[in-house]
Amino acid sequence: MRASSTRSNTLVSITFDDGYVSQLKMAKTLVRLGIRATFFIITHLKSFEGKPLLTINEEYIAELIEMGHEVGSHTAAHKVLTDLDHFELGEELKSSKKYLEDVTGKEVLGIAYPYGLYNFQVIQEVAKYYYYARATDILPLDDPLNIRMQSRYVIGAAGVRTIGKVLLYMINPAFSSHIKPVIFLHHVNAWKYATLYFIISVLKKFDVKFVTMKELVEVLEKHEG
Repeated sequence: MRASSTRSNTLVSITFDDGYVSQLKMAKTLVRLGIRATFFIITHLKSFEGKPLLTINEEYIAELIEMGHEVGSHTAAHKVLTDLDHFELGEELKSSKKYLEDVTGKEVLGIAYPYGLYNFQVIQEVAKYYYYARATDILPLDDPLNIRMQSRYVIGAAGVRTIGKVLLYMINPAFSSHIKPVIFLHHVNAWKYATLYFIISVLKKFDVKFVTMKELVEVLEKHEG
């Protein structure tokens, strides 16, 4: 992927966690806006926090791929990964990846940590199965090696409620020169739908380029190299 030398070098990736059915509407809206996003899906549950997931109909997940979006894992059952033993952790990661690859026919490269929680042991295991991992703006439970910096297994993100943080990346050269903003959402209600639409409208004024997480990581890797 080649980045332009203009201000459009600033990349933004929009991501969705859990894989709620309600996210399908936003997925279709983004396509109409010419934006491809990344959806991190819980694979072995049919509902989460009382809301139906895309797994109630596997065709919903396949539809995301057909629209040009990226699909990633949010683990099998959304457990706190730092609480699991080695075997349980491996099963959460492997079974989710296999499920999504069987449904989509595409290699699944990314995962988002449930609750944004991870530690060094979790990262080591995730690296066996995935090319990258998206965290949140929550600090890790332990970070003895300062692994949170630029590793592709601890890519930070800003929630849709923290609009100011996202816009700060755009207007402050100290941030925008080396940090590529990632936005994450969960259940998409009317308020979040409107908020994300507003954020997109503002960011487009800065001539940003919206990319999937896979594309974003490829650029980050290239720059680090």
